[in-house]
Amino acid sequence: MDLHGLLLDWLQSTFRGQAALAAQRIAPDFVLPDDEGWLTSSRELRARGPYVLTFFHGGWCTACVARLQGFDDELDRIHALGADIVAVSPDTFDHPRKLKGANGWRLMLLSDVDYELGLDLGITFAVPPEVRALLAGRGIDLSLRHGSSAWMLPVPMTYVVDRDGFAVEAFAESDDRAGSDMDAITTALSKLKASR
Repeated sequence: MDLHGLLLDWLQSTFRGQAALAAQRIAPDFVLPDDEGWLTSSRELRARGPYVLTFFHGGWCTACVARLQGFDDELDRIHALGADIVAVSPDTFDHPRKLKGANGWRLMLLSDVDYELGLDLGITFAVPPEVRALLAGRGIDLSLRHGSSAWMLPVPMTYVVDRDGFAVEAFAESDDRAGSDMDAITTALSKLKASR
């Protein structure tokens, strides 16, 4: 089993039902650096319209990269609904910039420095020892990628956040609904657009 699959199996047993609990709540305000090092705030994002906030493990996770490619492919569809997509991981330093450049993405990548946003949302977890050993065995050192010795990762969650900062929908890969369920995401955004 690959690392992502192992993590999802563990998340399935540990965080079952996380998406149902995560929706219908206020998303915390944040100010995080983007892939170029500029600070981006949730207030700036909300001023432009609703947004899709998606968490991923990092550029080392091939399944996460594939999921983000799907989001980037649908960016025009999201923009047409007056929204944007923001992808967040604990990766910092030049990892987000390299990931975005290597894939030619247009979506915004943010670094969750010190895991602050993920912890505020209650979706960040300590990497289990067996996964930590597998990562280390493949040369993936999260302490170097994150600038922290904590070895933590977010649950791969996706939120649809309205202009008031309310998470109207949430999807988790560890639940039955996949975090990349673009039809459900665009349905939620269409409802928000119609209600304006």
